[in-house]
Amino acid sequence: MTSEPVKDETENVEKQEVKEDEIPKEQAEEVEVEAKGEEVEVETKADEEDKEENKEQDKEEEKADDDDNNKAKEDEVKAHALEKMQLSFTKATAEEFVTRTYKLVSLRSWLDNDKSDSPASSSLVIQTLINSNLLTADTANRYLEKKSSRLTQLKTTLPEDLFGFVNGNLKPQIHKLQDKDNADFLLQIVAVYFKVLTDAQKSYREELLKDRKQCCAGSNDFDQMAQKVKELQTLVTTECQLTLAAQDKLHQGAQALIALYTADADYAAQKVCYYIFHELMEQEQEQQPQQQDTIITPLFTDQWLKPTNATNTSSVPQITACLEEQTSHLQEDLDPTMFPKALQALVTRFVHYYLERLLQTCTAHKSLEEPYWPDTAAALQQIQTDISSAQTFFESLAQDRHKPLIHAELDLLTTIHHILSIAAASSSATPTDESNTSSTNDLKDSILALQARIEKYDTTYYVMGDLYHLVAPTQERYAYETTKSLARQLRAYNRRDDPEIVPGLSLRVMLQHHLVASRGQRTRLGAGVFNNLLGRIGGAITSSTTGNINRTASSASHMTPPQDKLTYEELEKELFDVKQELEEATERAQQAEDQVDTLRRELQHTKDQLAEVNLEALQRTANGGNSRSKSPPPKRNGSNSSSRSKSPPPKRPSNEVDV
Repeated sequence: MTSEPVKDETENVEKQEVKEDEIPKEQAEEVEVEAKGEEVEVETKADEEDKEENKEQDKEEEKADDDDNNKAKEDEVKAHALEKMQLSFTKATAEEFVTRTYKLVSLRSWLDNDKSDSPASSSLVIQTLINSNLLTADTANRYLEKKSSRLTQLKTTLPEDLFGFVNGNLKPQIHKLQDKDNADFLLQIVAVYFKVLTDAQKSYREELLKDRKQCCAGSNDFDQMAQKVKELQTLVTTECQLTLAAQDKLHQGAQALIALYTADADYAAQKVCYYIFHELMEQEQEQQPQQQDTIITPLFTDQWLKPTNATNTSSVPQITACLEEQTSHLQEDLDPTMFPKALQALVTRFVHYYLERLLQTCTAHKSLEEPYWPDTAAALQQIQTDISSAQTFFESLAQDRHKPLIHAELDLLTTIHHILSIAAASSSATPTDESNTSSTNDLKDSILALQARIEKYDTTYYVMGDLYHLVAPTQERYAYETTKSLARQLRAYNRRDDPEIVPGLSLRVMLQHHLVASRGQRTRLGAGVFNNLLGRIGGAITSSTTGNINRTASSASHMTPPQDKLTYEELEKELFDVKQELEEATERAQQAEDQVDTLRRELQHTKDQLAEVNLEALQRTANGGNSRSKSPPPKRNGSNSSSRSKSPPPKRPSNEVDV
C-alpha cells in the first residue's frame, strides 16, 4: 500500500521538471518575436520617413514646374497682348493714313475740276480742307495755286503714297520677324495692311471716278496698285523664312487684293464710255429742233433719212466723228492694256444708244396701218449703212485680236435690221405658202438670236412687237403670235437679273427702263389693267385713240388721283409685273389645255377599245344561242372520240333574256 503513493510523487516531480525545462523555450521564442517586430517597426518608420521626404521633394518639383508654366503662360499672354496692341496700333495708323490719302486724292481731283476763281470759292475750299483736318491752310493754298497739276498725266500719287507708307512700316517688321517662329505674327501684320487697303478701296472708289479724266487716272492707278501688291508679296516671300502653309496664306491674301484692284481698273476704264456718251447726249439735247447746222443729226428723222446738203450727213458718221476725238485722248490717257476694255465698252454703249433711239421711234409711231417712214426700203438701207460705218470706225481703233469682239457686239444691230427687213417684206406683198413658210422660219431664227442677247422672254416679246409696229403695223399681231409660239424655247435662254455694274452697259436694264417708260404711250395695248391697278389708289387711266394717257378722277370725292410722275412710274412697273404674271399664267393654262386634250384622246381610245370588247362579247353570245338550237355533232370513231365529244349546254330558264 505504501509503494503506490511513492510512485505518484515521483511522477509529479518529473512532470514539474519537464515543465520547468519547457518554460524558458517559450519565453525565448516570445523574445525573438518581439525583437523581430521591433525591427520591422523601425524599418517601416524609416520607409515612411523616406516616402514623406520623396513626397515633399515631388511637391517642390511640381511647384517649381507650375511656377515655370505660369511664368511661361504669363509671358505668352503678355506677348499676345503686346502683339494685339501692336496690330491694333498698326491697323489704326494704317486706317488713318489710308483714309487721309484717299480723301486727299479725291479733294485734289475736285480742285482740279473747280473752275471758279472767286475769292469766296477759294476761301470756302480752304476752310473745308482745314475743318476736315486733312491739310493745313498753307497746304490748301498750295493746291489751289496748282490746279490740274495732279491729273495732267492722268494719274495720281495714290499708289506711291499708299504703298510707300506700307513698305516703309513693313520693312522694319520684316527684319525683326524674319525667323520661322515669328512667321505667323508677320502674316497677321501683312493681313492687317491688306484688310485696310481692301476696305478703303471699296469705300472710296467712286469718289475717284467722277468724270472721264478721273476714270482714266483711276484705271491707271488701280492697275499700278495691283503691281505694287505683287511686289510686296515678293518682298515678304524672299526676305522671310516662311513655311509652305504661311506662303499659301500670303498668296491667298495678295491674290484677293490684286483681283480687287484689277476689277476696279477694268471698271474705271469701262466707265469712261458713260461720261463720253453723257456729254454726247447733252450736246444732242442742247440742239434746237429747227437748227439747220446741227452737231449731231437726230437718228431716224427725215434729216437722217435724206440729208439736205453735203455738210448735213447721216447721224452715225457725226457720232463717230465726236467719238474719234474722245478716243484719241483715250489712247494717250489710258494704259495700253486698259484701252481695249474701254473700246469694247464704248462699242457696247453705242449699240445700246442706237437701239434705244430706235425703240423710242417705235413708241412715237401712232399709226396702226401705215409704217413710220414713207420709204421703208431707204430707211433699212440707211440702218445698214450706219452699222457698216460704226463697224469700220471701231475696227480702225482696235487690234486684230480684238476685232471679233467688236463684230460680236454689233451683231445685235444686224439682227434688229434683219427682223425689220422681214417685217417690211411681209407687209409689202402677199407671199405664197412656200415663201411664207421660209419667212416664218427665218423670223423664228432671228427671234431666237435676239433672245440669246436679251436673255429675258418678256422683254423680247415686247421688242418684237415694237419692231413690227415700226415698219409693218398690220403684222404686229403676227409678230406677237410667232414669238409666243416659241415661248418654251425662248424661256430656256432666260437668266436672272444681275445688277448693272457699269452704267449703260446692261442691255436688259436699258430695255426694261424703255418698256416701263413707254408702256402708257402704246395705243395698241388695252388700258383695262391700268384702270384696275389705279382703282386701288383712287383714280383711273383711259387710253385715247391718239395714244395719250388721260387720268380721270375717281367717283369718290375724297379720293384724289396720283399727280406725281413717281406714282405713275410705280404704276407702270406694277403693270409690267402683272403682264409678266399674266403671260406665265397663260402659258400654264395652255399646258393644262394640252394635258386635257391628251386625256381626252386617251379616254376616247379607251372607249373605242371597250366598244370593240363589247362587240366581240355580243358576237360570242349570239353564236352560243345558235348552237343551242342545233343537234349535237355526231360522235367520231376512235378511242378518243368520247373524250373529244361535248355534251350540249344546259338550257337557260325561260325568264332569262339574251344580251
